[in-house]
Amino acid sequence: MDSSTLKTYPLLVYEENKIPQINFHDKGFEVSFIVLPLKIRPSVKEVPTQLNCDFNGSIYAGYSKNRYKINYLNHDTGLYLRKISNYEFSYGLFLGVGNTFISPTTTNHAIHDEYDGVVLQKGIAISLGYNNLKAGIALGMDNLLGKDRKNWIYENKPYLALSLGLNI
Repeated sequence: MDSSTLKTYPLLVYEENKIPQINFHDKGFEVSFIVLPLKIRPSVKEVPTQLNCDFNGSIYAGYSKNRYKINYLNHDTGLYLRKISNYEFSYGLFLGVGNTFISPTTTNHAIHDEYDGVVLQKGIAISLGYNNLKAGIALGMDNLLGKDRKNWIYENKPYLALSLGLNI
């Protein structure tokens, strides 16, 4: 890249050097971290629709379209302070781990104990973001890691989730 074509936008400018608002777009591949704080599992067998609020963290990789806005806001000292805003739309895949409640009800009464099982989660997600934070919806499936996987009624069953993310 030719350094003579790079534009710089200083953090502070004087009023006479104030730069007008600048907008530009960018698109490309991104990797971020998302959590799925709410999962809605549809009814399976005689178990009604479930809302799960367990910990679920995933790595998200996908395509994003970004709109950046650079503006200079008046500061009390006669200086203008640079403010950068980023609006993002993205879609992609996620893979991660989480936990879920395992009980006789969720295993067709194949077990008698209750415990928190570890799941491998995977799926697709769509999100909207502002600066480094994003929120969206995800469609995923879980695989229980452990001996009760063959009896777990939610094994590879789709669910809908709220996703919250942080760009890294």
